[in-house]
Amino acid sequence: MNESKPGDSQNLACVFCRKHDDCPNKYGEKKTKEKWNLTVHYYCLLMSSGIWQRGKEEEGVYGFLIEDIRKEVNRASKLKCCVCKKNGASIGCVAPRCKRSYHFPCGLQRECIFQFTGNF
Repeated sequence: MNESKPGDSQNLACVFCRKHDDCPNKYGEKKTKEKWNLTVHYYCLLMSSGIWQRGKEEEGVYGFLIEDIRKEVNRASKLKCCVCKKNGASIGCVAPRCKRSYHFPCGLQRECIFQFTGNF
C-alpha cells in the first residue's frame, strides 16, 4: 500500500515545512507515500521554487516525481527561512533582487502572497 489511511498521517511531518498539521484548507491535502517514507502538504509542494511537475498526475505525488521532491528538499535544506530562521525554506521571493526564502506556513503567518501562473 503506497498511501496511508487519512487518519494515519496525522503524526507525520511534511518534508518541506516540518509541520504535523493536517489542515487542507490552510496547507492543502496532506499526502503520505509510505513506500518512500514521504509526507507532504500539497501547497508546500506546489509553491516550492525548485521543483516542476514532470510526471503524470498519478505518478509520484500529484505528478511531482519522488526523486524531484527529494532533490528539492535537499536544495531547501541549505536555505534559511526569513521568518522562523530555520533551514528548509523551499519558497523564494519572486522579486529579482530579493533573496528571502520561506516555509509555506511561515509565509502565511507573514501574510505573503503566494501565486503561480502557467503549467508545472
